[in-house]
Amino acid sequence: MGTDVGESFGLIVDGISLTIALKFHSDLFREVCMKCFAVVCCRMSPLQKSEVVRLVKTSHDNPVTAAIGDGANDVSMIQEAHVGIGNLAYSQPIISQDRKSRSEWDSCIAELS
Repeated sequence: MGTDVGESFGLIVDGISLTIALKFHSDLFREVCMKCFAVVCCRMSPLQKSEVVRLVKTSHDNPVTAAIGDGANDVSMIQEAHVGIGNLAYSQPIISQDRKSRSEWDSCIAELS
């Protein structure tokens, strides 16, 4: 898959399409993801979201992955990525008891191990 200089591509994938792609064409799906500027995962389970991050993260090129989410269903994806960003404005239940939100628009970065 070659791309011309200056071209940018993105990918939007839903849960049903991801299931088929991973079952029959996981290497091709990884290659497509690697050529994209961004991959947007929608209408899929939290496990599927983290699988997409893991698939890209474990490629031979060793890319640094980032995941951005806005709800409790994005936590596993955020934790799987090298850099995770979560908007806690609408996700207050996922904040631990010892961490207090400073404002309605606080964000968090997943702890990297």
